[in-house]
Amino acid sequence: MLSHPNPEAMTQLLPNRDESGIILQIMWLLRDISTLSRAVSLSSAEIDQLGEKTRQLYHLWVMLGEFDKTLHVTPKLHLLTAHLHVFARRRGWFAAVSEQGIEHMHARFNLLERRFLNTNSKEESAIRISLDGIHLDVKEGNFVVSLEQSQDERVIECKLIDFNTSVLLNREGNIATDTPVNFQYLNKTLMAPEVQDNDARLVTKKSDVYSFGLMAFQLFYDQFFTGGNRYGEVKNHINAYLNKTFQYSSINYTRLDQLIKACLRDDPDQRPTMKAIVSFLKNECDYFHYERNRPRGSRARLCED
Repeated sequence: MLSHPNPEAMTQLLPNRDESGIILQIMWLLRDISTLSRAVSLSSAEIDQLGEKTRQLYHLWVMLGEFDKTLHVTPKLHLLTAHLHVFARRRGWFAAVSEQGIEHMHARFNLLERRFLNTNSKEESAIRISLDGIHLDVKEGNFVVSLEQSQDERVIECKLIDFNTSVLLNREGNIATDTPVNFQYLNKTLMAPEVQDNDARLVTKKSDVYSFGLMAFQLFYDQFFTGGNRYGEVKNHINAYLNKTFQYSSINYTRLDQLIKACLRDDPDQRPTMKAIVSFLKNECDYFHYERNRPRGSRARLCED
């Protein structure tokens, strides 16, 4: 369709709707990008042109989303608009990538698309990611917020970044045996107890939950640990906090402390899931499994998975 000798005639196939103009612009951009892909070598000016056209393509796609709220940026479109011109600038061409390499990646994405399809809900998307992957580097530096947001807002939106060391789970919910878990660039001091065993290196979704709890503890109590701290030092702080000893002897536990203490359980099976954590933060439940034997009102709700 994009290589038709009379592309204007093809526009007659489109219905007469408000978004038709945007679709036409997208078609022309794709045609130009397709033309550039056939070049054996691209000049610097052509690469600049490619970068500009892919940026325009992304913005038009976002505009198209105003007419269809279910529209989302697919992994394929992300590759095209965010990475293609970068590759072309490094290599001077991208035809083989578009014809072969990306097609191979498309096949992989098609297998994963159902699992990571945008739900148009930030909360549901976060839960879906937590069900199918392990981030392995949850810390305050990997949560970014927009500078345009006011700190006085009741809810401040943030985004989790840096998936360089993350791993995906297979259909059985386990890490595939051939999937390497790279600890070389990770600060193990801030990771769960089960990760400290240099031989087993047992990693589960609950490892991220522990790191999330430790991050919340550091932010709430202004007590930050770095790679210079040994794991034993961090563990001593956590034990003092959990048992209200030393510098934590006079604290009064709050609702946030309930969550932190749930995440910092030594036994991974005793930690909540991210789904239960989200429910707790939304006030849809009141206590976690580690608190189930304590007296409470009849209307208290357990944060279940």
